[in-house]
Amino acid sequence: MIKLQKIKMKKEPLYKQIADRIRKYVVNNDLPSGSLLPSQNVLIKHFDVSQITVRQALQQLINEGIVTSVQGKGTFVGEVKRSGKSGIDLSQVDKTDMDLTLTEENIGQQLRFEKLISNLSAEFINLPSDQIDGKINEALKRIVETFNVDRTLLHEFSENRKLLYVTHFFIKPGIQPPSSTITSEAQPWFARTILNGEIIKVDRIEDLPEAAKLEKTFLLKQGVKSGIVFPLIVGEKVVGALTFTTVFYERSWLDETIQRLQLISEVFSNAIDRKHREQKLRDAFGKIEKQLQLEKLISELSTEFVNLNPDEIDQKIDDGLKLISESLGVDRIALLQFSSDKRELHLTHGHSSNAVHSPPRFLVSEQLPWFSGSLRRGKTLIIPTVKEIPEDAVQERQYVKEQGIKSFLTIPMIVSGSIIGAISYSYMNSEQAWTDDLIQWFRLVTEVFVNALDRKQKAQKIQKAFVEINELKDKLEKENLYLRREIELNYKHEEIVGRSKGIKHVLSQVEKVAEQNTCVLITGETGTGKELIAHAIHNLSPRRGHVMIKVNCAALPASLIESEMFGREKGAYTGALTRSIGRFEAAHGSTIFLDEISDLPLEIQVKLLRVLQEGKFERLGSTKTMESDVRVITATNQNLFEAVKKGIFRNDLYYRLNVFPIVVPPLRERRDDIPLLIWYFVKEFENAMGKKIESIPQHSLKLLLTYSWPGNIRELKNVIERAMILCEGPVLKVNRIESEETITQNITLEDATRNHIRKVLESAEWRVSGKNGAAELLGLKRTTLLTKMKKLNIKRPIG
Repeated sequence: MIKLQKIKMKKEPLYKQIADRIRKYVVNNDLPSGSLLPSQNVLIKHFDVSQITVRQALQQLINEGIVTSVQGKGTFVGEVKRSGKSGIDLSQVDKTDMDLTLTEENIGQQLRFEKLISNLSAEFINLPSDQIDGKINEALKRIVETFNVDRTLLHEFSENRKLLYVTHFFIKPGIQPPSSTITSEAQPWFARTILNGEIIKVDRIEDLPEAAKLEKTFLLKQGVKSGIVFPLIVGEKVVGALTFTTVFYERSWLDETIQRLQLISEVFSNAIDRKHREQKLRDAFGKIEKQLQLEKLISELSTEFVNLNPDEIDQKIDDGLKLISESLGVDRIALLQFSSDKRELHLTHGHSSNAVHSPPRFLVSEQLPWFSGSLRRGKTLIIPTVKEIPEDAVQERQYVKEQGIKSFLTIPMIVSGSIIGAISYSYMNSEQAWTDDLIQWFRLVTEVFVNALDRKQKAQKIQKAFVEINELKDKLEKENLYLRREIELNYKHEEIVGRSKGIKHVLSQVEKVAEQNTCVLITGETGTGKELIAHAIHNLSPRRGHVMIKVNCAALPASLIESEMFGREKGAYTGALTRSIGRFEAAHGSTIFLDEISDLPLEIQVKLLRVLQEGKFERLGSTKTMESDVRVITATNQNLFEAVKKGIFRNDLYYRLNVFPIVVPPLRERRDDIPLLIWYFVKEFENAMGKKIESIPQHSLKLLLTYSWPGNIRELKNVIERAMILCEGPVLKVNRIESEETITQNITLEDATRNHIRKVLESAEWRVSGKNGAAELLGLKRTTLLTKMKKLNIKRPIG
């Protein structure tokens, strides 16, 4: 061992130092006379010197009587001599030339070393810290080549000083790679010596002291023949070690070589120190930046939840959990809430970076007793690694294994001293060191969500109390409002005008079936008055004391038609905040008219069939069976039998509805009724428009009688209304009827827009806003639609 501060270089020439090494080798090994020394080539590699330096060293030993002869051209072999004088004549070798050659060799080696040191120092100055590791690797290779060693390693100590990590190394081909880590327990003498700041110089492994038994065994397994280790010192602290070893031969480490390698170790010490300092600085800035990021995130979350509408809180919580997951790289976040009896934990909100990581919808407390029990007691679960889960928590260990959880933090949610649930933050791909700062941050985030949930629950309680107090009143008001609206908007004109044979036949069928509870299927083209026929049947029936309820199956979205027909319970789906009765429930004791029955979805057809057969149904979201005494009248402009063939309408439902079919003839088949209908509509519009019509020209009447009327009575009414608007005197003129084909061929964009909006308004029964109103069907705001109607002069028909 050589103390770092006590290295003293000998003043003798290099060849004398080599001679001294060989002399010790002969004496220490007690070599007998005639023994052969290593060849010159081996000596050159062993001492890292030139041929002339070895010749001079051998000459010195000959002069001392240690070596008796040197022979062989180019390959010198020394023979040990115990007595006598030299047996070789070197008089032909000029001593001056030898000294001169030695001086040139020393100068050359010194220049190469100084150049290496200069280059390394220059390269590491101002080198970015993220490039230092790569530059060290390059430098180690150059050092190996310059100093003719087989392997060089750079170790760095861990924070607790118990581990030495190999962070950089270079080895020649065919040499075993080094172990990545050295522990103080495995090599105590080595670690202790380096930490004392001492250089370890080993010419031969056998020279190691008795205290280094473990180190000797380790080096022999590694195939090391000799080596030297320099502590890397920054200030007064040892931060690592720089090791040079030979594997193919033993080597004596000369003082000049030690001094040079020590300078190199200082260059590396400074570079590593700068790298660590800059890394700590970056870590400090990173920590500050992360803290600012987290504080900003909490501030944004808190701001978003302030004054938030209670029905928007759930979506905002989901958005917040996703933001946290993406910002912090949390693989899965689950917000769990206890059931009212505290027996189950339900997943109400969450976010997962991968569908595979999605948590189960609920956890039963009995299945995870340690987990749920800890949360009930308000305990925060900090699990950096699954090994931290108690041994007796068998179910929990199995659960995290099945879910693939590596680390998690679960924080209870407490409202007014009561545990309502918890938020669990999980990492699935790596373990997480849950620092105090990070845990505190997650507590603050959890508080944001707890306050939002508390506000939502309070609002729900208030709303529930209000609903319960006014439930009956609201129900009656809604039912009455619905019935009044049906009467006002749709059923003001219930008289059926006509004297034709076709309409008389229809009315005869109406009278025959009205007194019965039989299902009636009314068919006919669009605009023929199928709804008026349904009202006529109802008004002549024993149920006429109640208002007939209408459902337009084509106007209702498929997703809402079930709740509209059969009602829904509170919470049946997202947005269902209150209970709502359906049309069948409202029609109890009365008649329900299902218009456009051909558009009824197949899944609802099944439920309708059950109502027809048993008079029973369930509200959406409820298991309670309701009973309703309802007569069903249906209508369609489609061929239901063809729909049955195509499989879009149930065969059994078709025959259940088609018990008593009534076919309403189109207007072209009852032309005798056209004059009656014309004057009926004229009188209706006279009152509304304040005009008086006394006559209709013959050519106008002929035009109205001969037209095919594809839109039937509805189209005739529209034509009369248009003529009444244009009329400026007592004579009503109709010079031209714009059929759908004519309109399509000559239509402008404004006219197309007007026609489309009018059709939608008609299908929505001229309701502008509200559920299934024209604005919703057109995808417009109510105010936007009203503006367009005003601009396009679209007005609801009077009456």
